[in-house]
Amino acid sequence: MVGIAPTDSAPTVELPRVSTVGFGQQEKLIPYRVKLYFGRTGLRSVTMLLLTAVACQTSDSPSSPFEVKTAISPGCSAVSQTLEGSWQLALENAKLAYDIHRSSIKNTQSVAVINYVTTNDSNDRLRLYIPSEDWALSGSYWVAHAAKSDASYSDSGEILDGASCATTFSNVPQSNFSSKGPFITAKKKAPSKFGRENLRLHGLDPELNGNAYKRDIVFHQALQNGTSIDYSLGCPMLRPADLDPVLNAIVGGAFVYVHQQ
Repeated sequence: MVGIAPTDSAPTVELPRVSTVGFGQQEKLIPYRVKLYFGRTGLRSVTMLLLTAVACQTSDSPSSPFEVKTAISPGCSAVSQTLEGSWQLALENAKLAYDIHRSSIKNTQSVAVINYVTTNDSNDRLRLYIPSEDWALSGSYWVAHAAKSDASYSDSGEILDGASCATTFSNVPQSNFSSKGPFITAKKKAPSKFGRENLRLHGLDPELNGNAYKRDIVFHQALQNGTSIDYSLGCPMLRPADLDPVLNAIVGGAFVYVHQQ
């Protein structure tokens, strides 16, 4: 969802509800409220922006819906000043964890790093790196976080800002939160209830994500019954067009690191 600058006095509109589901869970619809900023853009421009945002939800293109940002949204980091700075920290932490868990890693060709300091309207949330080539960057993709992990998730079950980050995590079964920390991917992909295939994750940190397998945390496509999904109930979801390139790179015991500061 494309973010729109809010003001305290700006009116609020409600967009079509966002579908959120998790592996093995029933679909849940969450209302989407967005504050409009009329400023210099004017009502016509803002209307076009909203139409673009809604249209983007159904796009399968890996590069069309969202932008690559440089500024960190309020409340998403207490450490980094820029998003690229948060990526540098994410990669440093991933390298340290990679070394700690090296003996568990079978696929050393690619590492996936998810940076949840980034917001859900950014294309640059999951990066693939090649450790054998001095951690060269080989790809950048959108990935979803759990609705309940969102910084703007309310007690009423609503996401009040469609362009926010994940700030709350859990390792508790049926909590419907995202988990963070180091993971290892399964040996093989498996058929998915969301269509095509998924890739299961095994948590490597007993405290942070040790229940990932029990919780059925998997990479799967952000699509169900032809409907685009923006948030999950705990699983990292990928756009349909990105599913094969990401899963093919990290299947078979590859290292995955989920970062938040």
